[in-house]
Amino acid sequence: MNRKRYITLSEDITTIKVEHDSRTTLRNTGEKESYLLLCSGSHSLELTIEKGADVTLIEASDSTPEFRYEIHLESGASLRHIRIDLTDKKTSYTLHQERDSRYELSLISLCGSQENSFAMHSDGEGTDTRMCGFTYGQTSYEVRNTIRLYHHKPHATSYQAFKYVADDASRLSFDGKIIVDPHAQKIEAYQKNNNILLNEKAHIESDPQLEIYADDVRCSHGSTIGQLDADALFYMQSRGINYMTACGILIRSFADEPLSMIKEEWLREQIEDIIASMLK
Repeated sequence: MNRKRYITLSEDITTIKVEHDSRTTLRNTGEKESYLLLCSGSHSLELTIEKGADVTLIEASDSTPEFRYEIHLESGASLRHIRIDLTDKKTSYTLHQERDSRYELSLISLCGSQENSFAMHSDGEGTDTRMCGFTYGQTSYEVRNTIRLYHHKPHATSYQAFKYVADDASRLSFDGKIIVDPHAQKIEAYQKNNNILLNEKAHIESDPQLEIYADDVRCSHGSTIGQLDADALFYMQSRGINYMTACGILIRSFADEPLSMIKEEWLREQIEDIIASMLK
């Protein structure tokens, strides 16, 4: 069976190679800048996004068993972080956001076992933090995302949406918590984890949590675990669509929210090709 397990990278993007523990500052050029992050070995990266800079970081790391990030967004900075996981990996994130900064993570896990730990700190007013992920678990792969998102200052927003599809004997876990400090009023924070089980041997654990010490906030969290819609599958098959194709259509629709955050068409199309190859 020919299954695609790689991403062909664009040659038009500036490359940052991490081959040892590094510190990097991305400057404010007045333009939107895109960078490709190539990692090899087990290392750490301290990344600072300068005040007012608008940066996209695409992470390609097919030979990185363990990696540690420390990301600092200065006031008014914006970072879109796109990460595609196709191999085994363990990653630790620490994020600090100053006033009016924006962070957006797209985390796509399609092959291998991963363990991701996030400590996200909203340190200034007016910050916006968005985290979306899609995981397709097959064979005996294990994927675990542990998220702690801290709102330390008022008038900030955060949004998390993680979607899992578990097949074969895969084991997927979501452990997320939003913590709102006593003086962090006027916070809007949302967290959801939606899951589909394709096989009775697959396993999903979902534990979204809220820990709120302020009294003027809008926060919610939720979780669902189910199977593909049997009525939708029956309808498509009655219209001549075979079973596997119908399953693929429903799974692609399920993954639409995290995939739609990836604006780079050349990258999104390759991710969709990989997902399609996994369903054949």
